This record gives sequence, C-alpha cells and structure tokens, in this order.
Amino acid sequence: MQSVLANVHPEDAALVTRKLRLIWKDPKTSRYHAVGQFESLSDGRYAFAYLPEAHDLSGFNPLIQFPEPARVYMFETLPAFLGNRVLSRRRSSYGEYVGWLGLAEDATPMEILARTGGERATDTFHVVDAFEEVDGRCEGRFFISGIRHRDPSAVDRLVPGQELSLRDEPGNPVNPQAILLTATGSEVGWVPDWLVETIHALRARRAIRVQVERLNPQAPLRLAVLCQLETVRG
Repeated sequence: MQSVLANVHPEDAALVTRKLRLIWKDPKTSRYHAVGQFESLSDGRYAFAYLPEAHDLSGFNPLIQFPEPARVYMFETLPAFLGNRVLSRRRSSYGEYVGWLGLAEDATPMEILARTGGERATDTFHVVDAFEEVDGRCEGRFFISGIRHRDPSAVDRLVPGQELSLRDEPGNPVNPQAILLTATGSEVGWVPDWLVETIHALRARRAIRVQVERLNPQAPLRLAVLCQLETVRG
C-alpha cells in the first residue's frame, strides 16, 4: 500500500510509521468502501488523503474537515477527526479500556484506532487498520462482531490461541459477503463488515489464519474477543 505522500512529499514518505484506512458505509446500500488513508510520521506529524477510488464513488462527498478531494493534508498534531474517536486519557476507565484492546496505557491514538475502528454513532465512518501486506505477509487484529446475534455462551468456551474457522455466508440478508467465525462447531460471531472484502482478497492469493488473542469477559460484547489475523505461507 503506497504512502499518500509518495508522489507529493517523497522525502516524508520514508517517515511513515503507521497507516489507517478511512472506511465509509454507504447509508443507501450498507456497503463499506475504503475512501481515504491516514498516516502517522516518526516526527509526530500526520497526513491524510482520499484514495483515487473515492473520487467517483456515487453518494460520497468529501468531509467538511477535508474538503479538497485531490489534496494531501498535513498536520502538526493529531487531527480532531481522529482525536474525537479515541477515549480520553483523563477518563477513569481509560486504563481498563486499553487493557481490553491488548495495549499499554501509553499506546498511541493510531494504535488504539487500529484496534477499535473508531466508530461513532454520529456518522458512518470507521478508521481501521490498513491490513497491509509487507513482503507477502499480512497481520492485523480485529474484534468479533455480532456476538449477541449468535450464542454468547460460545465465547465462554474460547481460549487464547484457539484457531477459528471462517465460513462464507452468501445468503446473509445483511451482507452477502459476510464471513462467520466458528469454533469447534459453535457460531461465535462475524468478521466486521469493513474487513470482509480485505479477507476475501487475501484468501484469493494465500491462506490466512485467525486466532483468539484476548478474551475480555467484563467488556461490552463488541470488545469481548480480540482476534489476530495473519497470512500463512504455503
């Protein structure tokens, strides 16, 4: 995945330490589309640009914060669009929250967003891990979705390190690309909708493995099961 800085600020592209995708959910079709890319640089700056495929996407309009579709935006500090999607360190529950994410209390906002997706009730955007392939290998983490719509007791039988099976659900009434996660025959939940196209694309090229990394029995169900995804060399 090329840096958004590669063509306009090539000297800065080498400083990129993390990439996150901006995902937009079309309210009419409920489909998820990658429309932009945020990057953090080692010198503390941030960059954002829309992806080329967003320019002709029906129904999508540039955000008020980033109105120019062809511009690469540079920031000296964390953009408010990202900061507003991260729990404040001043909250008394912050330590417990980042613990559920499997992160230390000094985790960066980009690390937190890569785990949580940065979802807000006020819009239809997610800020998610890039799941970028590097030297033919891809690794990332996500939380299982929709646990409450399956048998929540299946979560109680999971253990860290346990491998989960992926089952396509073309007949799913919400998303025909849906991927169900199962463990020893029990249906646990689904791969998040924003991630399913990435997994389908990865599986077309190589095998992938999904394992339980962390269980959070005291957390809300949306943060109950943290999984690790990685490609497997054949």
